[in-house]
Amino acid sequence: MAIITNPYLWRRDQEARYGYSGNVLRCWPMVLAEIQDVTSPTVSIWRNGALESSDALVSAAAATEDGTTHLLTYTLNSSDTGIWNLGKYRAEFTYTYSNVVHVNHIMFDVVRQPLMEYCPVDINDIKSRYPPAYSALVQASLDGDAEERFIHPAWESVLTFVEAQGRRPSLLSSPAVLRPMTWARVMIHVCEGLTRKPGDVWWEKAKDFRADYEEAKRDTTLQYDASDGKAYTVDTAWRQPQLLIGNRLE
Repeated sequence: MAIITNPYLWRRDQEARYGYSGNVLRCWPMVLAEIQDVTSPTVSIWRNGALESSDALVSAAAATEDGTTHLLTYTLNSSDTGIWNLGKYRAEFTYTYSNVVHVNHIMFDVVRQPLMEYCPVDINDIKSRYPPAYSALVQASLDGDAEERFIHPAWESVLTFVEAQGRRPSLLSSPAVLRPMTWARVMIHVCEGLTRKPGDVWWEKAKDFRADYEEAKRDTTLQYDASDGKAYTVDTAWRQPQLLIGNRLE
């Protein structure tokens, strides 16, 4: 299982565990489309939809900047469930660069079961399950950042597909239930990344894995907690698109 620690390519809302004191919110200090070394980083947090400074649950608290990557982080204590209800929140990271104050907003959900950062496939799976692909990645010097280049975007695609069927990933029993879909999707990304021209061996392998992905989608049965009450039931109808009205986390 890959634990996603670098959210640079991660474009989804972040997640915080309900009733937990060690959640980490992350923000890249972007200025002029580049990550910068900034000063005085702070964070303020509101419930989604709240705008007034008086409504802030966290107000201008100090954030931490990594001295090497410049990633900004803030450790969120959501153990007080009377304040940190299940639902969506907005964090406002503020930082200074060249004497100018910049603001970056991120959205995050407080959920019972964070799922987004725990991908059920990692580079070791490629190495053990498909050695030719791993060898090709090494030869092309693509193995070092395969997680960010291929695996994380594939996991994002799978979660987006689940959401398109009207299911919230955080209400699944485990990321492992999506492993067959994720494996096929990862290998589509890998083979496409190794393709040099239409019709070559990796082009054809990508076609094979697309077929595997469609089969995995048909065969996957979810254990799903529709009421968000820790009561998982077998969900065989999840592949039929449904309309989500409102925020079922609230």
